[in-house]
Amino acid sequence: MMRNLISMLLLAAAVSAGADEIPVEDFAKRLEYFDAVISPGGDYIAVERSAEEGKKLVAIVSAKDLRLLGHMPAGSDYSPFDPFWANDERLIVRLTEDREGSEFEFANGELISIDYDGTKVRRIIEHQVAVSGYRDTQPLNALHGFAEVVHGLPKQKNHVLIRFIAADQGRLGYKPSLYRIHVTRGTVKRIADAPTYSASFILTPAGELTYSVGLDEEALADGINKWVTHRYVDGDWQLLDTLDIDADAFEIIASAGETEVYIKLGYDTKPDRVYRYNVVTGEQQLLFAHAEVDPTAFDFDRRTGE
Repeated sequence: MMRNLISMLLLAAAVSAGADEIPVEDFAKRLEYFDAVISPGGDYIAVERSAEEGKKLVAIVSAKDLRLLGHMPAGSDYSPFDPFWANDERLIVRLTEDREGSEFEFANGELISIDYDGTKVRRIIEHQVAVSGYRDTQPLNALHGFAEVVHGLPKQKNHVLIRFIAADQGRLGYKPSLYRIHVTRGTVKRIADAPTYSASFILTPAGELTYSVGLDEEALADGINKWVTHRYVDGDWQLLDTLDIDADAFEIIASAGETEVYIKLGYDTKPDRVYRYNVVTGEQQLLFAHAEVDPTAFDFDRRTGE
């Protein structure tokens, strides 16, 4: 909701801005500005913007006068998206993987960091060797796979937490890991490896790991969705609960606070459902049902989990 509100305000303000700031003719284009996020200090706005050939770029503008300060352009086979402010002046974006003939957007797993003025572009996570055009500084880690920012660290402004999936996975899928990563150098520290498959991590607003929710290995091998919750205590996982899921598909969308997650249950013969689930009490709250739910459309704060 907040992203959409900021985008609408940006669009409305830009219409009245001077021609030397944002050209009026730009607003004849389809869905020009969307998914805007404001920096923690309130000085800058990062916004996704339509580009040529169906691609998009991420632009950074001044919150005061909407003056363009910097941008992350699209490449021949990717577009930047999903901007996240790691601190007051540095931004992290993900990259799409363009697939011919597909109308959907797929992340390629790379993370690029950039300053508010478009400088100091760094690839801090790479999908595989030499997959990205941003090779000015190689990340100081040996991680090759899929990464996404899951939480900011208010007390460590040069670091964020990422959920990382290694490129080489077994036949049952993946067990992700939680890392702390430096937003410029790319140096990492492993926090924990998930005890289950397709797992999500639940974190406090301060970024402390509390729970992991994922799929049971034996049940997964038999084609059954069995949800397993573990509590993280003193660097070790303790089994908390298991839950058989009566659905054709299951996906954790995001954590919600210190003990809850948003989950999507998919069905072949009835509408998908989205629940807010408390992993400690087992309480489920149905949020809505729809014929097809797109988890990527959810807007949540990766600093608070809400």
